Amino acid sequence: LREQKVPYKLSQGGRTIEVPASKVYDVRLNLASEGLPQTGNVGFEIFDKYNFGMTDFAQQMNYRRAVQGELERTISQLNGVEQARVHLVIPQERLFERDRQEPTASVVLKLKRGTTPSEEEVSAVVHLVSSAVEGLKPENVTVVDTRGRLLSSAANRLGADGASPVLTGTALKLQQQYEQHLQDELQTMLDKAFGIGKAVVRVRAELDFSSKETQRELIQPAAPGQKTGVLLSRQRLNETYTGSPNTIGGPPGVASNLRPATGFAGSSGTSSYTRTEETENYQVSKSIERIKETPGSVKRLSIGVLVDGRLTAQQRTDIERMIAAACGLDTSRGDNVSVASLPFDRKSLEADEADMKRERQQQTYLAFARIGAAVVIMLLFLAMVRSTLHKPSEPKEQIAALPESTESAEVQPQEVGTLILESAEPAEPEAEQRRPPIPQIEERDTTARRLAQENPEEVAQLIRSWMLEQTGRR
Repeated sequence: LREQKVPYKLSQGGRTIEVPASKVYDVRLNLASEGLPQTGNVGFEIFDKYNFGMTDFAQQMNYRRAVQGELERTISQLNGVEQARVHLVIPQERLFERDRQEPTASVVLKLKRGTTPSEEEVSAVVHLVSSAVEGLKPENVTVVDTRGRLLSSAANRLGADGASPVLTGTALKLQQQYEQHLQDELQTMLDKAFGIGKAVVRVRAELDFSSKETQRELIQPAAPGQKTGVLLSRQRLNETYTGSPNTIGGPPGVASNLRPATGFAGSSGTSSYTRTEETENYQVSKSIERIKETPGSVKRLSIGVLVDGRLTAQQRTDIERMIAAACGLDTSRGDNVSVASLPFDRKSLEADEADMKRERQQQTYLAFARIGAAVVIMLLFLAMVRSTLHKPSEPKEQIAALPESTESAEVQPQEVGTLILESAEPAEPEAEQRRPPIPQIEERDTTARRLAQENPEEVAQLIRSWMLEQTGRR
């Protein structure tokens, strides 16, 4: 600004530069051509200028700065976010897997005044950052705001079975809807039994949203002494031997094994044996069950009922039995019903009823007032119409062809004809006899229309003067 000789002034603690109004647009164009003002977020344009002497460490640092800057620009475009800062920690690659470290990220959000991000919005920021960095897991992303509040604790929290944050929020909504549905059904039944406002019911449900798949193999052994199942294989081995043994006897040593043998004569006779072996393989009965449990099953129900007034033991038992039958309670899973009787505080209820009664009365009075106003307006309108229709008869006037000049109002009956204006009141018998026949009236009407089409301005001025005369007479 000094080089361009533009006067300026700093305001708002140096955050705003004020220039003359006549030069503000020229100054903005000049600053934009110089790349000003800069937000401080450096993106991938940092690689537009390449330095040959840059080391590998500097390249990695520039890449990290570029990713951080691009993420900051993207997150700042979200609704409710005024400014964002992103810090990435990307460890160096290691040779061994045991020495490898996971990358982490931290996000600081400066929110707009009066805005609070929802769990889904924070989860979106977490997944946006984790998807932009290689190897970064959503649970390693931390999101905080400028007030120091941790926003990503709920977004990074996983269920017992590793459910995603979105599923956790949906499960909570489904559980609340199920509780509200049971509560409405039971409240309707209690209102029928005790009256509206005489009983209150609350339902607490625990739902299991874990997804399980179970596979079971049931093998049924055969009964003793019975062959059951399908024969798979059979193996039978029969071995028979018959012959005379030729054994050499003698003292142990080398001399007995040399020829000619000098041993003793062997024993004489025959020998034989038989061996039979049989093996059978049967397929035993086996059943395989694959059970897949869908999320949303009921683990436990707890129901509390509060009744206005006093209840007998029999009435309490009947209510518990009725509630258990309506909700399908299962005592094996720990379901329970609690019924109590206490006098209700009617002061607030009576005050609400009085306010509602007062409001209904005001609405009734307002409706009557609107109807009365409409009737009065209708009567006034009918009176005006009646007074217009029953005005006194006016003398007959004749309209001649108007001259070109608007100053003269003389008419010539022989050129144009006559237009009769009569009163709407019933005429006397003599007046009825003096009325012209219908064809003559139609001829005059045609003449008047032609005159209005040829000289509209003069006819309009004439009718305006008649209206002024009628207003003056009234």
